[in-house]
Amino acid sequence: MPLQLALVFHFNQHTNEYADVADRACYRGLLNVLRAHPKLKFNIHISGTLLRALNWFDPETINLIRAGVAEGQFELLGSTYAQNVPYACDDWDNAQQIALHREVLEQVFGVKPTVFWNSERSWRQSLVNVFAGGGYTHTLVEDHILQAAGLTDPVPVSTTYNDQSLITIYDDNVLRERFNYAVWFGRRKQLFDYLKSIARRRGSKEFLLAYAEDAEAMGLWNWEQGYLPQAAWANLDALLREFEQSRAFVFRHLASAQPRQTLGPLPDGAAQWMNAALLDPKAPYHEAGYRDWFDFLHRSPKLNYFRRLYSVMRSYLNRGDESPSGESADPAGVAPAQPTPAARQFHRQAVETFCHHQYEFGCIGVGGRQYWGWENVRATYLFVRVAHVAQNPYPRHWIEDINGDGSDEQVLCDGRYLVVLTAHGGRLLYWFDLIEGRQLAGNPLAVPPTPYVSGATEQPRLIPAPKTWLPETFEADLRPWRSLRTKEKTPTRLGHRLPGWIFEREPRELTVYRKRTRRSGQRLPLRAQVGALNDVIVDDRGEEYAPDHPGGRS
Repeated sequence: MPLQLALVFHFNQHTNEYADVADRACYRGLLNVLRAHPKLKFNIHISGTLLRALNWFDPETINLIRAGVAEGQFELLGSTYAQNVPYACDDWDNAQQIALHREVLEQVFGVKPTVFWNSERSWRQSLVNVFAGGGYTHTLVEDHILQAAGLTDPVPVSTTYNDQSLITIYDDNVLRERFNYAVWFGRRKQLFDYLKSIARRRGSKEFLLAYAEDAEAMGLWNWEQGYLPQAAWANLDALLREFEQSRAFVFRHLASAQPRQTLGPLPDGAAQWMNAALLDPKAPYHEAGYRDWFDFLHRSPKLNYFRRLYSVMRSYLNRGDESPSGESADPAGVAPAQPTPAARQFHRQAVETFCHHQYEFGCIGVGGRQYWGWENVRATYLFVRVAHVAQNPYPRHWIEDINGDGSDEQVLCDGRYLVVLTAHGGRLLYWFDLIEGRQLAGNPLAVPPTPYVSGATEQPRLIPAPKTWLPETFEADLRPWRSLRTKEKTPTRLGHRLPGWIFEREPRELTVYRKRTRRSGQRLPLRAQVGALNDVIVDDRGEEYAPDHPGGRS
């Protein structure tokens, strides 16, 4: 019987302009290759934050996934909306994240997934209840955690916590490294040697091995190191053709996996890559001063600070119809018994704003003070307040730090519309229709590439970035790029993403396609990333200034 494999590609970026870079340097080409092999089945996870970003930049990527799902080639996985690490987060937060991501997947693709992508792979047994309670039946668990629990063969197993159970699939670290090596350098022998050795083991007809990897490994990581992403697409295409031509392997959707045995409680465990990166100063996402991920989880100052901030925002979300500022939504002091449709919509936006700004919380090398993707969780307060006002809107004008940024704003309501203006200059920040439950202006989900400054009403100062080359076409065809083919000494610029053993008994030089991606000059990021109506002043010389910039006041 063929050896069963599951290929899982994890698409994830925050809602900023780098999502467009990842899409052009990776996602479109990867999806085109997968769609070119319609007889092979693949598992796709795409985060809620990336879905929001792709609606800005390139809906064609969403259409490619939608087509693969409709034809039964792709199975979608659910997860936390913003890829916060469930182990590291309050389980109330996890429940909101999971429910929101399922809602977004159903809206965009019309599916309710049953397989859970456990972001960053850290495990505690109580997560069985969290994932199963969110509607999931299957998840991936890293090989070393399953082995520590006593699993000797890579088979699907059932594990329980209290009255809930999950089917866990073997997330194979060795398979991941060898698959990546085959894609990046076109050298497939050691991957197939490894798989054939697994297939020769007794009982292998019941084995199911998962290759579970960031989709960015299929082009973006190459592009970031100055390599042509088309080379990764072409090598992946050739690799999939070899799988197709062989009768020794079959690709599976994870939801079809059935448990072969029941495993007792799994020990707590962290993703192997995070523990390794914490000990290696040259590794991506390295943070110095920690023994392992659990040490980081307990001692990291940034995690401890934002845990407190998330706790404050969580309390606002759970206060019901009481205004966080103490002001009643009704002039008589009595709020309606049931939320109005508009209030419910604004409360839903409050939850998404809260979830959105927990992006990859708990992962090493991500986030921290002044990072918009975490700091702007304060905007949760804005939507909680607007939901309260929408319960019974009436004309009024008041001053309040309504978006939690440490600076007061002017708030005007005429009984239907509510606008939020900066205290100095009266710049429009938000505009809401309190009857229809619509937001007409403002963008709390934007993550601008600039430091978050608390207590200021200034516009974000965008940081210029170098101009870069990005693919304009997305074919897995290297014929137009032959002149870029060269040899490079191992481990190459991608060596920091592979273990040293992968290069043993391999050539001392590997074939790569070098492509200069940086161009001369700089460019500013899109203004859309700093919010709606981010207007500018243009002087007689044609120079542009933000309204609150000294150069625009003369």
